Amino acid sequence: MVNERELNDFLAEFKQRHGELAFVALSMKDYENLALNIAELRRYINQQTQIIVYYEDAVDPNADDTTVSETVLDNAE
Repeated sequence: MVNERELNDFLAEFKQRHGELAFVALSMKDYENLALNIAELRRYINQQTQIIVYYEDAVDPNADDTTVSETVLDNAE
């Protein structure tokens, strides 16, 4: 965390280590929306992963019925 007194020192050190510097500003509402959208993407990806695992197990001739349901239940947690 950087306060106003340390800002100039931080900027100089950052530029020395990493080169170019860029700022991104978000309002609190935009930050909240970004966080909610990322959470929704994570939920969707996890859901799709569960569906893929379910169908991969369903078409596997060596898998029994309990393996499919256990995999889906384990991934749901």
